[in-house]
Amino acid sequence: MSEQAAAASAERFQVPAPVWAELVAGPNGWVATDEAARCLRACGLAGADGGLTPAAAAVADALPGAGRLIRLRLYQPGESRRVDLYTGGAQAVMVEFAGDLVSVSPVAPELVPSWVSALLCLGPRGVPVWESMVLHSPLMQALADEDAGQVSASVRRLASQPQTVAAMAEVAQAIQADQWRLGSLRTSKPAADDGQRLAFLDTTAGLVNLECLENGMVRLNAARTYEIWNIIVPMITDR
Repeated sequence: MSEQAAAASAERFQVPAPVWAELVAGPNGWVATDEAARCLRACGLAGADGGLTPAAAAVADALPGAGRLIRLRLYQPGESRRVDLYTGGAQAVMVEFAGDLVSVSPVAPELVPSWVSALLCLGPRGVPVWESMVLHSPLMQALADEDAGQVSASVRRLASQPQTVAAMAEVAQAIQADQWRLGSLRTSKPAADDGQRLAFLDTTAGLVNLECLENGMVRLNAARTYEIWNIIVPMITDR
């Protein structure tokens, strides 16, 4: 376990998913501090003095000052992962959703890029040899809806389309062999739905950058790892 992972694990606490939804329901992405403290104490996150535990207090203090919400979503055959990072203040907060529970931990802001890198696990890949192409697919809508079942079904359907098979046979074969992951990254203000979006398909045959067009159309672009990171870095930092 890395040093940052060990530190985050030591300070992590869990709350029921409905409680977290209530906490982030405020107009600025977070309810008033006193209301947040009440909810967290009700979850058993109170110390001996009646105040919040250090980790819960750090999160309650940090979230109102967060200026950016980074939503990371990873999909692969049979599973998915959902992580939110609240950044832009003196303290960052990492939130991972797992069924009925949400794991929350304060993390050092300077380690956010490392966390994103570890979560995406995006290393060197070969480059598919084909030109970009445009086709109709419900994939981007499935990503917007965060529907893991529809994402997987859409990726498999994408790989079976004649246009895909003809243009990028090795990528299609990798998808059909379940050798794929799909990463989605979106940044915005905590209570907003706009902002920047990135989606990429990571296969053993290479990386594909997915670009959402109008009327259910999607552009598939062969990409190198550094090209994906050149998009990600400005999205998650203040540069």
